[in-house]
Amino acid sequence: MGKPVSPVYTASPISPISPIKNIINRSARGKKTENKMKKMKVLICMMFTSVLCFITVNLIAQDLIPKKNETTGKWGFVDKQEKVVIPFKYAIAGEFSEGLAVVAEDTKGGYIDKTGKIIIPLQYDGMFPFKNGLAIVAIEQKFGVIDKTGKIIIPCQFQRISTLGEEGFSVVQDNKMGYIDKNGIQKIPFEYSSLAIAEIGFLGMKDGNRFVIEIEK
Repeated sequence: MGKPVSPVYTASPISPISPIKNIINRSARGKKTENKMKKMKVLICMMFTSVLCFITVNLIAQDLIPKKNETTGKWGFVDKQEKVVIPFKYAIAGEFSEGLAVVAEDTKGGYIDKTGKIIIPLQYDGMFPFKNGLAIVAIEQKFGVIDKTGKIIIPCQFQRISTLGEEGFSVVQDNKMGYIDKNGIQKIPFEYSSLAIAEIGFLGMKDGNRFVIEIEK
């Protein structure tokens, strides 16, 4: 008969410094947690500051508000305390966008700055707010695009113009749509019934068929 096998137990020897190591480890973990909490507090403070700055900037951007004088029927601009900054003398007044606001006297309109100075003469029959430094305008129901100095980017000779993406405009001529970029360069001819931008590029509809349109950069 063989000898019975006794179970063998193994254990790490207990060192007198093991409890101290455990205390040090716990202390280190505590410091790491404390450091993480400090970093989180700093991050939260930074986020709060950023949000506060964003709100402040937007409030400053809207520090002049268009308002109608109910007695005269004219429009002007007031500050947040309702103090008149730009007199009530316009037939139409819009909100400021990129530092300029649409105003009109009688039937013609243009753009003023926040001091009330006319930056773009009151010569248009239709005006839209500025976006990315450009605005759509109209003369006698023909549309074009100008920059913030009043320079003509796209002449007022088209049936309709709409922003298409961040880099240009869909433009309609003779009931056909094309594309003109923000520099006034035509990139897509007036051949399509509709245009759109997708991840794969420009999409155009013509004669009931959809096309992917490649344009030169």
